[in-house]
Amino acid sequence: MEQSVLEGLQRLLRYVQVFERKSAQEQMERFGLQEKKTLTAKCLELERDNVRVAEIDQLIQKSYEDMTKGLLTEERFATLTVSLETE
Repeated sequence: MEQSVLEGLQRLLRYVQVFERKSAQEQMERFGLQEKKTLTAKCLELERDNVRVAEIDQLIQKSYEDMTKGLLTEERFATLTVSLETE
């Protein structure tokens, strides 16, 4: 009887060890997937922001050209520039 109890406890211990490893591995995989999703979202956000910065640079350049051609007053150019740079 003692031997049977000992074997049962050993089987239980092996099961717990396997379950712990598998559980830990699954948690690490889930954490990795979440981190990957977060990183992907941040990269997309950065890409959108870079595109917007390029658009703003073009708007400032166009406004400057319009000012030098007399199509835009210096005051309006300054207001637009401050607004765009703040964005």
